[in-house]
Amino acid sequence: MEHEYSTAFKTTRYAKLRSETDINVTSFFYHHYSFVNGTSVKSDLTGMIVRPENISHY
Repeated sequence: MEHEYSTAFKTTRYAKLRSETDINVTSFFYHHYSFVNGTSVKSDLTGMIVRPENISHY
């Protein structure tokens, strides 16, 4: 991925502050990239992302 999208990786890596145009590799880009390229395994597991605004509900 980094070789194919080297400009996006470098821009994100060397930015002093995060921005909306940065790539989010670990929690978004990798999963979608591998799914599109057929290198991931589809799963039906369920889960929940715990955030401050939803933790009080459980």
